[in-house]
Amino acid sequence: MFAWTSRLLHWRQNNDVIIKGSQTQFIPYAGIYVIARQYKGKTALTILNGTTKPATMEVERYAEVIGSTTKAKDILTGRYFDLSKNLELKPRQSLVLEF
Repeated sequence: MFAWTSRLLHWRQNNDVIIKGSQTQFIPYAGIYVIARQYKGKTALTILNGTTKPATMEVERYAEVIGSTTKAKDILTGRYFDLSKNLELKPRQSLVLEF
């Protein structure tokens, strides 16, 4: 837990997207919560599966912030996600994607 929290806090520190960016909070849909922050062409997308079951995040619902981006990096794991198709989320999974 310490390593996870440390990575998140260090990423946030002095990050203009977080400090100065505008925020878009989407209405939860099918138990999935999505919040975006954008600043000078950069986006941070926080995704939470609030259910105890696997869920699918329909990428098209968030096209206004994703735009034509097809690849995003999870800042907590370094894993890349394909945003050209829906995301399959594990129960209670959280992602913080940047692109």
